[in-house]
Order: sequence, then C-alpha cells, then structure tokens
Amino acid sequence: MHDAPLRLFFGLACPPGQAREIAAWRDSLPIHGRSIPPADLHLTLAFLGQQPQALLPQLLRIGDTLHAPAFEV
Repeated sequence: MHDAPLRLFFGLACPPGQAREIAAWRDSLPIHGRSIPPADLHLTLAFLGQQPQALLPQLLRIGDTLHAPAFEV
C-alpha cells in the first residue's frame, strides 16, 4: 500500500448542469491558469489538509454520521 498522505476535505458536489454553466462562464473570461474540470467543481465544507491514508476509513465513518438541514446555495 502506498503511504503518501492524502489531501482531504468534506464537500458537496456541484450539480452537473450547474458545473457546465460555471465552466462555460469561466472559460469566457480572459483569465489564465489551470482550469478545474467541471466534474471536479464542489463546495468545500471542511478542509482536512494532508492526512495519512490509514486515517481515511475513520474519516469516512465520521462523515457518515454528519447530518444537517437542507439548504440552497
């Protein structure tokens, strides 16, 4: 097993249609840099930083216990 740390976060995926619209808007702007693929767009709720791979199962279990009321962005 590869032991390199993982860069982890808890987040919400951007709906595909909305991600395409955001990417199209972004691509129409005169900006430079590396574009994030639409499928990778998300809203980060909690950034966990670099974590050892061995901690991933525990973090997933913690994530499974988190609940919050629905909201719109």
